[in-house]
Amino acid sequence: MLAGCLPQLPGQGPQPRTFRVTPKYTFPDDLPKVGWTLAVAEPGSERTLDTTRIAVVTNGTSVDFVALAFWIDRAPSMIQTLIVQSFRNSGAISQVGTNRDRLRPEFLLVSELRAFQVNRGHGPDTVRVRLDAQMLKMPQRNSVARESFAAERVPEAAGLDATVLAFDEATGKVLKDLVVWGLRAGQSAA
Repeated sequence: MLAGCLPQLPGQGPQPRTFRVTPKYTFPDDLPKVGWTLAVAEPGSERTLDTTRIAVVTNGTSVDFVALAFWIDRAPSMIQTLIVQSFRNSGAISQVGTNRDRLRPEFLLVSELRAFQVNRGHGPDTVRVRLDAQMLKMPQRNSVARESFAAERVPEAAGLDATVLAFDEATGKVLKDLVVWGLRAGQSAA
């Protein structure tokens, strides 16, 4: 009976879990092979997404976070890494990195992470990923193209693992579309 009155000690109880989403590996065969260099800036985002926590937006206005579940990095930083890896995995560009790398980029990809959350409230929970992107020609930083990429996935089962899989699928769709668009837009402006 006394045990029920004692506070729970650290290390007893559910352990936090850490998750990641993966870069894209498959692309259309007709991607242009490009000779220019691309730098990818970390996406901007609102504060609720600039975190390692997994966001849940209820009825479009209330923001909460999944308990004891974390991304491996802040969402914008994780997405930046995934964009660079996906461009590399396309096999269509030889020099791509972040804007912090020692590159002399001919193009800079800037973006805004508009959604990276579970939407709850109307129908089944839905994972939504949205990235607004812009290609800038360097060194003048002239805008040569801009586009918005979004994907939604309903988790196939209840639970956190299925939700993270839905994040991976939605992010993969956005990354694939972004890489295809970025290569074609840059090639048109090169």
